[in-house]
Amino acid sequence: MDEPISALDSELRIEMRKEIQRIHRQLGTTIVFITHDQEEALAMADRIIVINNSEIEQVDAPENLYTRPKSIFVSTFVGKSNVITGKWESDDTFIPGKFPSVTWKDIGIPAELKNKQVFPARPEQWILGDPELNEITGKVLFSQFQGNEIQYSMLVNENTISVTAPAMQKRYKPGESVSLKLLAAID
Repeated sequence: MDEPISALDSELRIEMRKEIQRIHRQLGTTIVFITHDQEEALAMADRIIVINNSEIEQVDAPENLYTRPKSIFVSTFVGKSNVITGKWESDDTFIPGKFPSVTWKDIGIPAELKNKQVFPARPEQWILGDPELNEITGKVLFSQFQGNEIQYSMLVNENTISVTAPAMQKRYKPGESVSLKLLAAID
């Protein structure tokens, strides 16, 4: 199937995803489903092949692609990701750049990313709070209310970090300084 539902509106796409999954279970056969929509791939697939410049980057279950990307490309292509630069002090301790008193524990980061001195963090892996010592801090650039969540763009040093926070938490306004605490892992 080559992008069979790409031209449909969002509600109809969701219904057609369910119908394709129902047919798949009923037939019990393999379906190769080609899509450029990462959300669609995560929702429907048992296994995903991520291809970049005609090369296979990773073949894995959707949950593994999202929580344990093996390359920077997979991290940023499959869902949103903030690629934080810094230094791996040891195999299990990361220090984000320009915050020498902050350390994060390894949550299953592959060696390829450790060798590049980066730590991928999804927008929902952050907890925002009032500025604190021993946390990275930044300024709110933008906030967008999305019903059950708020999407933030934060300026941390010269980098923009995307953060998704529950709408029930304290709301921060553009220009405010906040701390960003990294959750241990997404399970």
